[in-house]
Formats: sequence, structure tokens, C-alpha cells
Amino acid sequence: IIIFASKILIAMIFGFLIDLIFRKQTRKNMNDYEIQVGCECGTNIISTVLEKTVRILIYLVIASFIVNTGVYLIGEENIANFVSSNAFLQPILAPLIGLIPSCAPSIILTELYLSGAISYAGIISGLATGAGVGTLVLFRYNDSKKKSALIIGGLYLIGVVVGFIIQGLELLF
Repeated sequence: IIIFASKILIAMIFGFLIDLIFRKQTRKNMNDYEIQVGCECGTNIISTVLEKTVRILIYLVIASFIVNTGVYLIGEENIANFVSSNAFLQPILAPLIGLIPSCAPSIILTELYLSGAISYAGIISGLATGAGVGTLVLFRYNDSKKKSALIIGGLYLIGVVVGFIIQGLELLF
């Protein structure tokens, strides 16, 4: 419950901060998008939605297979050793693991935390960057790969900052 509540609190704080910083730009971009693109529904919205859903499903199945094969080939134990090797660097290393687009990183980080191999700061920083396969969809359907990379970089930065804040609090208390 504490981990879940921490994730919600972090998401709310950083969501509000990001909204305050980028509010005008986001509203402008949404208005431009609505004017330029409009609805891509065609003549039958149901067939359009089903077609897009099937395309995304196929993409996710293929991409997930590739990512999970990579995790399998590298080995969960090797990933675990990588993160747990240096306690001070966990807020830097764990978010890298969290960025792997799959559910595997959440499982690995949780098992490491439960076994005592990583700290609370490590698990929270790693889980803060975990977006599952959402990052794959972002890169697939966002026209600007540069903006997608900036979003992922920002997500990583949030994980690192949160990890170091929690690690500092752990040292104080």
C-alpha cells in the first residue's frame, strides 16, 4: 500500500508541475491538432476503431516479444545484480530498468526489494519510470521521435530525482 500510495503521490506532484510548466504549449498544440487533423473516423467509426486496435495489438505483440526475448537473453539475475551492486547508484540504475517496456521490470524490482537487494528508494525510482508498453506506443505513433525521446528522458529524470530524494530521507531517518 505504501509503494502504491507513493507512486500516486509522485505522479500527482510531477503531473501538476509539468502541467504548470507546459500548460500554454499543450493547449496550443491540441488546438492546432484539432484544426489540422480533425476526426480520422472515416465513414464508419466502429470499423476505424477496430482497425486501429488490431494494428496496435499486432505492434505490441511483436514489440513485447522482442523486449521479453531481450530480458530473457540478458537474464533477470544479471539485471538484478546490475541494480543491486551499488546502493548509492540505485536511484540512477533502477529507473533504467524501469524504462524497459514490459511488465518484467516491475516484477524484477519488486522481487529485489522483497529480498532486500534494493532499497525503498531503488524500487520507487525504478517503478516511477515504468510505463509498461506505453513507451512503445509513444514511439510508434508520435510523429516527433525527438519529443518522444524528451518525454522518456523527462520520465527518467523524474525517477532519478525521486530516488535521490527518498534515499536522502532514508539516510536522515
